[in-house]
Amino acid sequence: MSAINDGADGVRWIQPADLDQYDIHPSMRQQIGDYLAGMYPNLD
Repeated sequence: MSAINDGADGVRWIQPADLDQYDIHPSMRQQIGDYLAGMYPNLD
């Protein structure tokens, strides 16, 4: 399977408690954290 981009080599579901085990860019980590906290972007 080819990667979606240079920074991705696969896709999988993981438990939120396991996120700290992965190398996730800070801006993406913030988006994931916001989603898990029930905070969604305002799309006016």
